[in-house]
Amino acid sequence: MPVRLAVFTGLFLTAPLFAQTAKLSEQLKPGEHFRYDLSLKLDGTMKLDRDGKVQSLPMTGEAGIKFVERVESPDAAGGAGKVVRHYTEAKAANNAGGELRRVELSADRRLTVALRTEAETLHVCPNGPFTRDELDLVGDHFDTLALPLLLPNKELKAGETWAVSDSGCQHALLFDGLVKNKLTGTLASVKDGVATFTIGGTAEGVEMAAGVKVSVTATGTFDVATGRLTGLVWEQADEREAGPVSPATEVKVKWTIKREAVADEPKELSAEARAKVPADKVPAEMTRLRHAAAKYTLTYPREWMTVGVTPEHVVLRLMAGGEPVAQATASVWKKAEAGGHSTAAEFKELIARVPGWEASEAIADGEVKADGKWVYRWSGKGKQDGNPVVQTFYLIAAPSGEQVTVVFLSSPEKAAKLADREKDVLDGVSFPEKTCCLFPSPPGERGTDHDVAPPAAVPAGRPRGGVRTSRHLPAEGLHRVLECRPRASHRRRPVQRGRPAAGATRSVERAAPEASRQPVDPAVDAAAVRPARVAAVPRRPVDLAVRATVAGVRVG
Repeated sequence: MPVRLAVFTGLFLTAPLFAQTAKLSEQLKPGEHFRYDLSLKLDGTMKLDRDGKVQSLPMTGEAGIKFVERVESPDAAGGAGKVVRHYTEAKAANNAGGELRRVELSADRRLTVALRTEAETLHVCPNGPFTRDELDLVGDHFDTLALPLLLPNKELKAGETWAVSDSGCQHALLFDGLVKNKLTGTLASVKDGVATFTIGGTAEGVEMAAGVKVSVTATGTFDVATGRLTGLVWEQADEREAGPVSPATEVKVKWTIKREAVADEPKELSAEARAKVPADKVPAEMTRLRHAAAKYTLTYPREWMTVGVTPEHVVLRLMAGGEPVAQATASVWKKAEAGGHSTAAEFKELIARVPGWEASEAIADGEVKADGKWVYRWSGKGKQDGNPVVQTFYLIAAPSGEQVTVVFLSSPEKAAKLADREKDVLDGVSFPEKTCCLFPSPPGERGTDHDVAPPAAVPAGRPRGGVRTSRHLPAEGLHRVLECRPRASHRRRPVQRGRPAAGATRSVERAAPEASRQPVDPAVDAAAVRPARVAAVPRRPVDLAVRATVAGVRVG
């Protein structure tokens, strides 16, 4: 009898342990504050197609992200629909192919707003447009707004499972479109008021018109008393196909996320600090991106993805519906006298010398009205390296004499889709009142036409970021890239996009090659307005280090 009683008593005392339950659900309230600490480790390979041969480059990355957050408004599911953040730390480092690059969020872009809807997660800064690097740092780390979406929103017993929602899966993996979701959560245990859960499984989606297969293993902790998720270790393995703007990659990623509620309002998020935060509709100017060069500044809509940068060039690619439509190349050109500009005849002569360009029909030729600057346009049909294209060349001159060329290139079939999008880019070109020489001329070369390193100085055949001119590029035509289509299965979009349609690029910017000064000649001048061709090379390390699914490329 004593033995039976002891056994019965033991069962009675231990039974509640196995019957413990927890309700894994968050219902956020306006005015709540949280502190986040995120860290990333990444290891993998990038596969590049070079002259028909696949070359694998090892890559590693790490990132540290810290911010405080104020919930402005919850969404219908109880999560955060709109939050204001202040980043105390946002930096990343990446090593791809043996080249290291570090990126850090600038001080005047640390106050941000994140808005999550069924269609997108939008990140903006009240102080002005982000650069692509800055947007990647704040927008492409693990989407903490998705944390409540990973939970079952119901009470479970230890050992019970739930299917992670399509919305939670897509937002956590930052897919543009979700094809398949087989993520499953399990309540592992409930002890001392802390519920431990796991998430595992596979998912398939589309990002930047490239197919992605992901396997996930994650462990999280949930404070039962406060009803708040407090931590998450998220590991995933990605297999990514090559896309129009991204190389094929195989990577393993580990995000470690710490989250704590903050009782008192942080001074960084005081009412005074939030004065510039838009109450309702976000102004269009906040959603643009910024490229700041020594001679000019360019702001442009996020649907134009940055795919190449050197001190002399920035190369943008327009994506619509997950497909590449056109490319734009902005380049610094020789300076004219103050109050003047190059003549139309000089510009057209330069266009005629563009390597590989054969014009067959002029579409537009003349000056374009613009406030505060002189703009000349020549547009025509023809062949670039034997491929049918439509090209539009713009020469933009400031009152100071600084000049910039912008070249748009598209296939004839897609030229109509540019419509007013050219104007959106051109309107974003501005010149500082005072400019300085980016690459001062060596002794004995003062007075030459260029005061920046010409594109011809970029070394050929190196796996670095930046733009190579025609004499350094492989023979295949750019229009083959512009004609690239995602597989039919990738056009499925059963749930909302996890990324803004206009700002889906995950940038991992590569340091531009060092450029040495070279004498100016007509061929170099012509190359300056040539629409830079791009090849699949690593993009900016922010993506490799900040992006949970390495997606983009800086091409060069």
